[in-house]
This record gives sequence, C-alpha cells and structure tokens, in this order.
Amino acid sequence: CDKLDKSKSDLYWKVRPKKCKLSAITSQQSKIIDNKEVLDEKYDEMDTKFMNIDNENIARPEWGGYALRAHKIEFWKGDS
Repeated sequence: CDKLDKSKSDLYWKVRPKKCKLSAITSQQSKIIDNKEVLDEKYDEMDTKFMNIDNENIARPEWGGYALRAHKIEFWKGDS
C-alpha cells in the first residue's frame, strides 16, 4: 500500500461522514486505552464539541489515508 499525499488525504477527509471524522479525531491510533468506555466518553465529548460545526468545517487532524493496490483478486461463489 502507498501513503496518500496531503492533497488526496484532504479530499478523502472532506467526503467522510461527520461520525467517521469524530471517530478519527477521538481515536489515538496505536495507543492503549483502559477500556471501551474511555473511548466512548471521548467520542461523546467530541460530538458535543462539534455539535454546531458543519461537517465540511471539521479540520483534518494529523491523519492520512493509504491506497491499497490488489495484485490478485479471487471471487468465490457459495453453493446456494
């Protein structure tokens, strides 16, 4: 996979739903949390903080996307 450049990450961020943006802001990737409730509380704080802010005005944190390039795709069909 390849890390997207800033402009492509910005474009992707722009089209993400608000709940997805809040989840990305809430989650501190690769950091251990005590329990799910801690994450839920942090999400609720962000939801309140950004309640009156339009989705397109939520700034992208230090966050970026990756492009996956498949080398092989295998299709399966069930026996139905």
